[in-house]
Amino acid sequence: MLLGENVEGMARCWSGGSVMQRHHRLPVQSANTNGRRCWLGAGLSVALGLCSLPAALASGDACLAPPQVWAEALTEQLPLFLNLALSRSRSEFQVVLVGKPEVEPLSAEELAQLLPETATAAEAFRVYFTTLERRLVLPQPPQGNPLAGRRSETLQLAYEAYVLRARSGDPWRLVRLQVTGAGIPIRDVTEGLTAQAIRRWQQSGCPLTGDLELTRPSL
Repeated sequence: MLLGENVEGMARCWSGGSVMQRHHRLPVQSANTNGRRCWLGAGLSVALGLCSLPAALASGDACLAPPQVWAEALTEQLPLFLNLALSRSRSEFQVVLVGKPEVEPLSAEELAQLLPETATAAEAFRVYFTTLERRLVLPQPPQGNPLAGRRSETLQLAYEAYVLRARSGDPWRLVRLQVTGAGIPIRDVTEGLTAQAIRRWQQSGCPLTGDLELTRPSL
C-alpha cells in the first residue's frame, strides 16, 4: 500500500465516529520560506454546494476548461471515482458528498515559492474542496436482530490540490494534494486514493454527469 493510501486510511480510522467541525481551519504546509501561511477553509457545502456546469460543455472539454469549470466538473464526478477506488481498497467508507470547490489562481511568483520544481508552468491554481464520508458499523458479536446495534460513522476531510499545465490548451495536471481534518495533522496524499481517483477521472476524459459509458466501472 502506498504512503498516501496509508495516510488517508489512518484519517478514516481516526474518525472515531464523530462528525468533524463544520469550519475546520489548519495551516497548509508549503515550501514557502517567507512564513506565508495558507488557510484551508473546510466548510462543507450541502445542497447549494452541488455545482452547475455550463450546459454547452461537451464530453472531454472539461480537461481543457478554465480552472473553475475544471474544478466543478471534477467535484461532481469525484464521488463516483473515489468510491470505486475505496471499494477496490476494501475500505468501509463511502463518499456521500463533495463540497463546492474554491479555486485560487497562482501567479508565477507564488508558484515558484510553493512548488519550486514546477516554476516553469504557464498556468497554475489551487483548489479547496471537502468530502463527507460514511460507514456502517455492525455490532460485535452479531445480535439476533440484524438491525439492532447498527450505527453510522461520518468523516469530513478537507483537501487542497495544486493543479497546473505547461502551456495554455494543455490538459491540467495534479501535482500536489494535501488533506486535513479535525484531529488529523495535515498530510501529503499526492499518491493516495483521492489523488488516484482524480487522475483516473482525467484519464477517462474528464467525463461529466450522464457520461455513463465513460464512468461505468469495469468488471
